[in-house]
Amino acid sequence: RGTPPKINQQNLRGIQLPLPPMPVQEEIVRILDAFANLIENIDTEIKERERQLELSRKVLLYEIKYKRVSLSSLFNVRGGYTPSTKNPAFWTESDGYPWFTMDDIRKNGRKLSVSTRQITANAIKGKGLFPAGTLVFATSATIGEHALLMCPALTNQRFTAIIPKDDNVYMPFYYHYGYVIDGWCLQHIKRGGFNSVDMDGFINLPIPLPPLAEQRAITEKLDTIEAFINNLKTERDLRQQQYEYYREHLINLLK
Repeated sequence: RGTPPKINQQNLRGIQLPLPPMPVQEEIVRILDAFANLIENIDTEIKERERQLELSRKVLLYEIKYKRVSLSSLFNVRGGYTPSTKNPAFWTESDGYPWFTMDDIRKNGRKLSVSTRQITANAIKGKGLFPAGTLVFATSATIGEHALLMCPALTNQRFTAIIPKDDNVYMPFYYHYGYVIDGWCLQHIKRGGFNSVDMDGFINLPIPLPPLAEQRAITEKLDTIEAFINNLKTERDLRQQQYEYYREHLINLLK
């Protein structure tokens, strides 16, 4: 073990600090505290709305009493794949097709339209791209995440895609129900060199099939809360930027 770093006390004592008049100090504190309190209030409201969304999901999704059918009776189930990274003809920097990984969910959220990496038409095989409206679930490695594809795309092999067979399903509803499926996946993991979901259980998982109008009504309720939370998060980021700007600006005035 190395010696822990120490602060040079002589240098520390030699740091010069600004000493503005007391009214100036108080005004700077007032301005910055106002921003900090606003950010704190937004954080509190975000947490409250997230609890509201969680409760609404429980009531509208977990406690649904509608007819249930197997997942595979409503959806075609396909796996993602990774084109050979050694073949440059499969990859492009622009004007390609999105190829999503878990990093894209971490970066851009659960409704995906822009990917970090893109593939060319040469990389597409078999049944082609997953169509827009496909739901993808992480069924190996990082398990318990899902996303809705907003455009035709592919994913890596860590995801399993479910594609509607007919018009009896409204995919934004099943996007919300995806949180229930995520929970099931986390409870049905096959342990091994690489953790993976019990796929036999996955394709036979009983899921609700409400009337289409009810699917849309439930989705509208949950979308409204989710959109409000996203707007609050955007507002919070903007206020944080304001706080940092004014903090630096006011400190620089004292130099």
